[in-house]
Amino acid sequence: MAYNVFAESVSSGVVSDLSTWVAQYKERNISASHDQSMLSLATPDDAIIIAGPPRLAGQDNGGDLDKFYTVGFVNMFQYSEQSQVQPLKALGSRRHIFSRTNTPVNGSIGKMLCFGPNLIRALYSQIEADQVKGTSSKFMSADVAANALWYSNLEEDLYRVPFGLGVIYSSPGTSLKGVKKLGAEYFESVVLINRSVSLQSGQTMIMENVSFMADRVVPLSSYIEDGVYSEANLLGKL
Repeated sequence: MAYNVFAESVSSGVVSDLSTWVAQYKERNISASHDQSMLSLATPDDAIIIAGPPRLAGQDNGGDLDKFYTVGFVNMFQYSEQSQVQPLKALGSRRHIFSRTNTPVNGSIGKMLCFGPNLIRALYSQIEADQVKGTSSKFMSADVAANALWYSNLEEDLYRVPFGLGVIYSSPGTSLKGVKKLGAEYFESVVLINRSVSLQSGQTMIMENVSFMADRVVPLSSYIEDGVYSEANLLGKL
């Protein structure tokens, strides 16, 4: 009989409670079967970056998948969230209380330069540039008109328009099983704050990097599973 790595495990089981860990930790796995680790761990190879509308909540477009664009040749993506917390004390007490507020999400993206849209063009692929293009605008390649492959010049008014970013995390095993994702996040109201390109003799590629701020990062699934967007159709499109 064939061995099914998803249904069976060579290990003797999984420990998820402290009461049984002491007696069994030498033979058991913690939380999940470790025999499937190379299939169940999320990897960059199975993740995808998409650009889309600035906000997902309240979108009324009938699940129009053309609102999303797959950003290709991304080599690096990172972001961080933090809150500003102020410790407070009252007279007569040694215990602290805390007050907090939110701060913008910060992140950066690195993309290999290649034939086709550059990074800014890909991120703004779903934004109608003509609506903010004036007679003095100089952000678009002059020889390709509306379908310009390259955008630049961060001083232009185009970059005052926010966009959205989505990250879909997956693993080899979930993709094989047809689940296709472990989780997905969406960055709302993203604005660019920095762009850089560096060239160096002897390097094998040229990288374009941007830094961004976003209003918040929300679970993508909570919106696309509400019927506004079909997750199956979205992942199928990718």
